[in-house]
Amino acid sequence: MQYKTLVILIKSKQRDGYCIAGRELYLGRREGCLGGWFRLVSSDKFSQGAILQNHLGPELSLNVLDVVLVPVKTMQPELGQPDNLLIDECDSWVIKGKIPDTIVSGFVESPDNLWWQAGVPNHIVPKGKDDEKYISQSLYLVKTEQLKFILSHQFNRFKAKYERKIRVSFQYHGHEYRGLSLRDVKVRRMLSGQYPDAGSADKVITLLKGDNYYLCVSLGTCFGVQKNHYKAVDTVFDFDGYLQANYG
Repeated sequence: MQYKTLVILIKSKQRDGYCIAGRELYLGRREGCLGGWFRLVSSDKFSQGAILQNHLGPELSLNVLDVVLVPVKTMQPELGQPDNLLIDECDSWVIKGKIPDTIVSGFVESPDNLWWQAGVPNHIVPKGKDDEKYISQSLYLVKTEQLKFILSHQFNRFKAKYERKIRVSFQYHGHEYRGLSLRDVKVRRMLSGQYPDAGSADKVITLLKGDNYYLCVSLGTCFGVQKNHYKAVDTVFDFDGYLQANYG
């Protein structure tokens, strides 16, 4: 049986389970101890490969920044997500420790852009431009500028009810990214009391530490009639670990 040791950087809701992703950690090495990204997926078709609680085990409470030993089978890439890794559901996960919040800045990456393509809305990647020629990885931890959260409470005609949403906008390497969904549970909890009244104008929220935040940004599987891939902010870190310590 194969195992990977990962530091968990993303744990967000996905249907009845979780989207869990992180970077490989080579324990016992002084240099080059941090490896590539892996998005852990299961064989569960109903949840579209989500990690369910029974995969973790009834007693395991997994959190962001945990270091965990995961039984795995094989890479299971798909268009737009070359970093998917199929777990082995016959063995248990084991938490080996935890990474301090304050060293997350050492994990920050610097890609030229976040799947930016000219002439395309900046929160999506269209079908046909989602193979490895365009997407070498679908997960990044980056430092951005001008981070804003846009809270709305508008009527959804399809669902016939008012619906609360949070979208994220920011600047990265000279490009503006707008309309990314927020999947970070702790930040959604922190902002839950700040939505506008139903039907009122959207509310723009900025956090107290200005540009001192790091975002885990991901690319989803193809979705909808046009089969676009939608970008999302899965985790928000601050430089001193306050968010994770108080809302995680």
